[in-house]
Amino acid sequence: MLSVLFLISAAAFGTCVACLLPIKFRIEERVFAGIPVGLAVGGLLGFVWALLFGMSAAAVAVPSALLSAGALAIGWRSGIPDQVASEAKDFRKRWRGRWFRLGALAFLALAALLSTIMWRALFEDGGSIYAGFGNVWGDWNQHLAQTTSFIHGDNFPPEQTALAGQKITYPLLTNFVSAMLAVGGIGLTAAMKVPGVLLIVCGLGLLMAFLRLTVGPKAMVAGAVLFYLFGGLGFVNLIVDFVDAHQSLGTFLAKIPNSYTSTGSGEPFSNINFINPIFAYLVPQRAFLFGLPLTLAILSLLYAGLKGRDPRKPFLAAGLLGALLPLVHTHSLVFLGLLTPGLVVFTWSRLAGRRKRRLAQLGPWLYFIVPILLLALPQVLWVSSGVRSYLFFRYQLGWTAHGEFLPWFWLKNAGLFLPLLLVSFWWLRKRNPLLLQFTGAGAIVWLVANLYVFQPWDWDNTKLLVYWLLMSIPAVAALLVWLFERGGWARAGVAVLFPFLILAGIGDVAKTVPPNHYRALMFDPVGGRIAETVRERSAPDSVWLTSQVINNPVGALAGRSLVLGYTGWLWSYGLDYKGRELDVTRIYEGDPETPALLKQYGTDYVMIGPSERADEGYEVDEAYFAERYPRWERFDSPTGPIDVYRVSGNAK
Repeated sequence: MLSVLFLISAAAFGTCVACLLPIKFRIEERVFAGIPVGLAVGGLLGFVWALLFGMSAAAVAVPSALLSAGALAIGWRSGIPDQVASEAKDFRKRWRGRWFRLGALAFLALAALLSTIMWRALFEDGGSIYAGFGNVWGDWNQHLAQTTSFIHGDNFPPEQTALAGQKITYPLLTNFVSAMLAVGGIGLTAAMKVPGVLLIVCGLGLLMAFLRLTVGPKAMVAGAVLFYLFGGLGFVNLIVDFVDAHQSLGTFLAKIPNSYTSTGSGEPFSNINFINPIFAYLVPQRAFLFGLPLTLAILSLLYAGLKGRDPRKPFLAAGLLGALLPLVHTHSLVFLGLLTPGLVVFTWSRLAGRRKRRLAQLGPWLYFIVPILLLALPQVLWVSSGVRSYLFFRYQLGWTAHGEFLPWFWLKNAGLFLPLLLVSFWWLRKRNPLLLQFTGAGAIVWLVANLYVFQPWDWDNTKLLVYWLLMSIPAVAALLVWLFERGGWARAGVAVLFPFLILAGIGDVAKTVPPNHYRALMFDPVGGRIAETVRERSAPDSVWLTSQVINNPVGALAGRSLVLGYTGWLWSYGLDYKGRELDVTRIYEGDPETPALLKQYGTDYVMIGPSERADEGYEVDEAYFAERYPRWERFDSPTGPIDVYRVSGNAK
């Protein structure tokens, strides 16, 4: 199967590249770094092939062959077999240690939990497709549409499927890799989930590697648990719910009533918007899932470079990895752009040594910055062209505090983690100045994200704030481990405190443990039949006019372009759709200008079904279309017939 061949060749190539990285990664850490690198390079190769020759099995086979050849070439000429043998020997030696085995067991437990959650994100049952989480229902319809547009819609060069004719402005590589896997022979839902499982495990492995490099192996497990089970003071709401439920703990945990890292009004602690990373970023935001392990590898290289004698090679490697980010996860690159100035200033004295600080001593940073400017900036300009850039940068104090007292707002959102982080700044001064500098640079990103909004939707600043959390985890984890090792009251204090750092996150994760805990119908069998008919009987580049419902089978399953899709996505991408929205209303109402408007947007088919009839923005004049255009197909659904009219070509 081509998809399996692609995954193996991508992992092999990426691991060989990771073996060349000038950093003291362990063998398992090189695999964790290698898989996302291999998938990114393989995805880019496949994308270039599809741009030139179209999407076919060759778009999977050719990159697989090139990746395999690249792995053989690197391994043959660089002494990697000897390096792997040496690192494998080191792994066997470490395996004999009890603490390493316990750490490995903790890693496997976390990896199994994360993989299970990811696999439940999307599933099929009885001919229907369901989302396993509410935010997956909202986000993955867009990911499905983009993926199927590559598979079935001949979407090259890529356009925004929810706004026909608009160049794509979204980092597309994650969805394109899923399209490659589907073309390579696995089902659509599996193609969406397999990269997710691989990348979520690699992100965990590289987070633990980053913790090992910055604060040592003792803090690896504690830091990983802090990140993946992170929660603020929402645990108070959980305790209140438990007390009010008058149930046993087991009964309560089997059916937890609320979310505790995202709270609305009317709860004891409301306006908590810093959602647990698993459910805010890793599962719904597939681009972040891809960007996280690459960014962790970059941060590890920067840290290793600053800690060593000559940072140039690690910085260059970090810059080359950063050049992959624009089409993987643009916000990861934005985060690095915000982080780097503070990091440059804070580490200037380290590069200068005992000499007086001069600008020339910042030269090593050019090895990191120049590759990004040369290779990544053109990609950023291509992705961002067409958006209303003024919507992406505005002053707004306090992120989503909206006038609430800012220290209290952040104490609710970050919980007890926040005072521990403040203490760690003082604690790190003499123990680990470099980590203090990294943590301080991350704090600057937090400050900027609390002063300015970088997206039309202010909540999306969380895509930067989650990296602040990531940069702060090592300091807090190291402080907790140090206190625990002091014994006595310090150890007892950590034992009491640590559960409250993660209790809100545990509550949200516990909701996902029972099978079928949540089933949100995305597409019923009728939607599946519509998509199959559309794929079989319409041209791949046909344009469809439908309602703007989020779960649209024509866009999400058939991969066809829509005159206007779900406007919530378009607004968050900064695209101008208001004029088109008015024109869609005019078309459905049978305005005299309807034929000209249909031609203006290149429309081939108009769909009129229950969702179009129920739209409150207009009243469909069905007789207008029935009199003038041939009915292409009728689908029966439980809520009413769905008629499709062919409006391009000759009318009746």
